[in-house]
Amino acid sequence: MIAKTVLITGCSKGIGKATAIRFADAGWRVYAGVRDLRSAQFSHPNIVVVQIDVGSPGSIHRCFHLLKGKIDVVVNNAGFGLWGPLESYTEQELEEQVKVNILGAARVTRASLAYLAPKATIVNVASVVGHIGMPYYSMYAATKFAIVGMSESLSLEFAPKGIRVKLVEPGAVKTEFFHASQPNDSFGKRLHAYYTKAFAEGDDPLAIAELILRAATDEKDTFAYRPKRARRILALAKYLPSELVRRQLRKRFMQGRLLMGGSSLLVWKSNLRRILRSITCRSSTRGLFCKRMRR
Repeated sequence: MIAKTVLITGCSKGIGKATAIRFADAGWRVYAGVRDLRSAQFSHPNIVVVQIDVGSPGSIHRCFHLLKGKIDVVVNNAGFGLWGPLESYTEQELEEQVKVNILGAARVTRASLAYLAPKATIVNVASVVGHIGMPYYSMYAATKFAIVGMSESLSLEFAPKGIRVKLVEPGAVKTEFFHASQPNDSFGKRLHAYYTKAFAEGDDPLAIAELILRAATDEKDTFAYRPKRARRILALAKYLPSELVRRQLRKRFMQGRLLMGGSSLLVWKSNLRRILRSITCRSSTRGLFCKRMRR
């Protein structure tokens, strides 16, 4: 049986590195894309390190020209996150954030079309902040909102070609992603403490790698794949009124408390039950259900 082939961008560390190893362990031939070849540290026989700077169209095309055979899966993982108040970003930083996170994924996807095997899959790594914006991550959140929208559009656009587009949306992950210096203002200090704790207690990169492999191999028509904590917060945010969600978020961030801590989850669930009870009780045809909920 011929091994399937995957190209993964952003493999020098974190989620990308874990994903390359996970696919290789599953018997795939892996092209592990890195911007700097000196940063690549792989010893697995199934992994071939390739140079690709997703911020450079020329580098993207050179990478694809070097690949051998057809590609079954492309994982758009490369990216970075600016952290800090919007006014602190330089013009160059703003442009780089968009160039790498949005245009990079779009260009890699476009370039891959000529090299994809039949029934190929494209997996885009987005984030919880592609649905819920977080303070001091405004531009990073903007790029992840864009990835979600682009992926939804392409999942429909590529369907006639037999190409599936999937999303993987982690929350905080135990990687080197967050390494910002502590700001001087009080709100910034609270946020810095919040994010430091959130990433320290986040999901293991291996768990996200497993999710990416599942998305790449799942024959079901599932579009978005999320770890447990991300599923919880997005589900609660989806069903609660947007005004209540923003009010809860403001309170949590001002107090520097984690969104999905034990007490926080109880608050969100309590609000959800109250909303459902209010909606249910308005219908006389569901009076019995309303009484049960009140118990």
